[in-house]
Amino acid sequence: MTKTITITDPRQVKVGDKAYFKDCDFGFTVSGTSASDADQPIAVCGPLSGLSYWVSLSRFDHATREVEEPEWPEDPKDKEVHWYKDSTGETIGYEQQYWYMRPFTDDGMIREDAIKWYSDSLPLTEMKLVPKEEKS
Repeated sequence: MTKTITITDPRQVKVGDKAYFKDCDFGFTVSGTSASDADQPIAVCGPLSGLSYWVSLSRFDHATREVEEPEWPEDPKDKEVHWYKDSTGETIGYEQQYWYMRPFTDDGMIREDAIKWYSDSLPLTEMKLVPKEEKS
């Protein structure tokens, strides 16, 4: 799933973003950037000519970018316990329809509640358990 983020710092604008300028109702595709040019750091593609034009920083209002938004994983279909690391390194467990967040309690959450209350945990990375080798 994608979402649109807004960029207000012109130094964070990248090629491919959509830049919006003061007194203009539509955006332009960014075709170039220059960190060394303090006055005209953003080039945009002219919609009719297809040529790139460097725009004065004083005209910049904001830019937008489409980014991938991580999604909550589907509930596993087996009866095994699954372990995940969240975006902060915390461990999250899943067992038979319930997600268990830290600190672990006996109260698991169904998927919809986990998504609602723990969206900041995304992305989740499933940990693969490795069997411990026995010493001989």
